[in-house]
Amino acid sequence: MLSLGRQTEFDDFRHIRLLDKRAERGRLNYLGVGLANGIPCNACHFNGGANTDPDFDFPASVSPPAFESTNRSFAPRIEELVDQPGDAVDALHNPFDDGFGAGTGLFNVPTVIEAADTGPFFHANQIDTVEGLVSFYASQRQLRNGEVLPPIVGLNGSQVANVAAFLRVLNADENLRSAGELIGHTLHLAQRRARRIDLKLARAEMTDAIEVLDGGNLHFSDVVPQLKRARQMTHDGSGLQRVQDMLAECRAMMIER
Repeated sequence: MLSLGRQTEFDDFRHIRLLDKRAERGRLNYLGVGLANGIPCNACHFNGGANTDPDFDFPASVSPPAFESTNRSFAPRIEELVDQPGDAVDALHNPFDDGFGAGTGLFNVPTVIEAADTGPFFHANQIDTVEGLVSFYASQRQLRNGEVLPPIVGLNGSQVANVAAFLRVLNADENLRSAGELIGHTLHLAQRRARRIDLKLARAEMTDAIEVLDGGNLHFSDVVPQLKRARQMTHDGSGLQRVQDMLAECRAMMIER
């Protein structure tokens, strides 16, 4: 539910370039460049969306027996990890995330375009940040039964940070796309109350973008200052066409399309 709102697919990851060098390297890592082993992020979150890559041949070690018959659902087994947040309450009797101590553990992959500001992640809110989210897939997973599973995606520590930066920029770009659309609606509204509502929503999107970028120390000298100015300009409801232009400029500062 948190990822609803886009009406079209995102630009093809192969044909864009991120202007922050770390985030751009993260785009390449996401697509599989530089991976030591495992499967690329793009195989499961194809072009950042909620569908797997139809041309990728998933290995049996990653795909559960019911993989194809359950709409390509996965079982990352995060509910079986040691050191769950719920273990602080009752480590010995902490049930699986469905609350009944049973279940398949399967789930369909969600979109990652909006991931950076929709945490905490997984069914039982095990991980709070997008950096931790990427690290989960790049790390060994020790289960409560003593079994140790290998990483799913062969990213090293720097690549984890790169991919997280990439996801943060994608998220901020989507925030600004949505904010710009809301501002555009406002320009054609006659009722003051309706205008106030759309402007409030647009400011919330800008605030999300600022927080997402600040969390990764990204675009702090160009996009973030301009976003703060644009957000302030929406309070009096004047100069909204300029605000919309500023949002488009910010998107161009982050991603070359």
